[in-house]
Amino acid sequence: LGVDDLDGDGPLVVALLWSVLALVGTAWLAWEAAARKRGEAAVWAATLLATSPMWSGMQRHLLVENAATAWVALCAAAVIGAERRDGPNQGENHGLSTSRTVQWVAGGLFAAAALLTKQTAVFALLPLGAVMLFDARRSGAPRWWLAPGLAAATATLIAGPWYLRRLAAEWQYLTDSAAANPDMVGPLHALAFYPLALLQQGWAPLVWIALIAVLWRRREHLPGALLVATVVGVVLLIGVPKKYPRLLVVLLPFLAAALGSGLAGWRGARPALGALLLGSLLTSSFLSPPLTRGLGPAEIGLRGVDERCFQRWVEPPTRPGLPWPAIIEAVRAETGTTPLGGEVAEHTWPRLGAITWPSAPCAYQTSHNLGEHLRIRLRRSEVAVAVDAGSAFSQQDGWPEGPPDLLLTDGPVPCGEPPEAAGAGDPCALARWSEVTRFPYVHPDWSLDLRLWRRAP
Repeated sequence: LGVDDLDGDGPLVVALLWSVLALVGTAWLAWEAAARKRGEAAVWAATLLATSPMWSGMQRHLLVENAATAWVALCAAAVIGAERRDGPNQGENHGLSTSRTVQWVAGGLFAAAALLTKQTAVFALLPLGAVMLFDARRSGAPRWWLAPGLAAATATLIAGPWYLRRLAAEWQYLTDSAAANPDMVGPLHALAFYPLALLQQGWAPLVWIALIAVLWRRREHLPGALLVATVVGVVLLIGVPKKYPRLLVVLLPFLAAALGSGLAGWRGARPALGALLLGSLLTSSFLSPPLTRGLGPAEIGLRGVDERCFQRWVEPPTRPGLPWPAIIEAVRAETGTTPLGGEVAEHTWPRLGAITWPSAPCAYQTSHNLGEHLRIRLRRSEVAVAVDAGSAFSQQDGWPEGPPDLLLTDGPVPCGEPPEAAGAGDPCALARWSEVTRFPYVHPDWSLDLRLWRRAP
């Protein structure tokens, strides 16, 4: 898309593309799922999603969850629309019409895009697929499995090869996740985590009470398939050891479309519920503390589940950012490497390491250290440098592959003062370091004295 400046507004504009797709997909989903007043259901569904504090807050960040949410919404709209078009005479059909075939294949394409965006899309796609299969089986058609199978085959054909290649790595990630934080919270706390996250969005108690009161009287208009898929998705998420509220976002189009379908056609709900939703959006988006803390999302029972920072999505990204352009140009000038795609093999690239990679405070809304961010930025700048982001000197008890060619530190190199890691030793005992340049960074939340060093011959 031509976005080169990662510190400008370009990434946020790209993020808004996913926002628009998610809103369109959710409106389309409600239009297909509603039994009546489809246009009004589509408007209500898009409004409910747009005024969700969790979803709207996450749109200020370029997150893959936002893209996965858009693809999931489009997938659900396509397959539910295809199922609706099968009509009451589906049992008499022994094949699929061209239009329905195209829509089922489109659903498979959207599902593949979601799965290739982020693996956690499966927590929405699996419940959706199960509901589609159940409805198809209940229809009594001779080949009831043909239409859902076509969508599943399309998704498998496109996304399957990547997962097959990554099978070992993905399984290792799953086992590592299962072993992560086993004693952080008890089982009851873990079970309550996602319901607590949903109940503590901006003005959530008032909004949920209003929605339940309205929808209880409109329950016959609710699409049960979407509600079942939402509940099953939450249950699946509860079984994942790592707990992040943002994982719920892929299920929000289902919930928004189901509630929007129920609200369509009831004029009495518009003023009061509309005012509540608008108030929720405004308080969680624009007010500053302490009003945001008082009226916006709460965090009771959500902190302490993970050893890392709790992520809140109501704040905008931190500006200004770190001095990335200066760091990148200094590394480029120091290594003199050819751009990516040249004839230099990756294993021969100069290496850039650290004694200990600085980690941002929780106010920066990231769980990655500075090395991970630098690795991505150097790649995007086409600088052929291997960043040892996961193997700092203090993490690996030294440098298993020998000292790197370049060193990035926060302050002077601690010669004679080895970091607190068993066996790491003195980082200056294996190499002599010559300072190249400094990148001082002063910010109220995180000040750094970044320095780039060259390994002396």
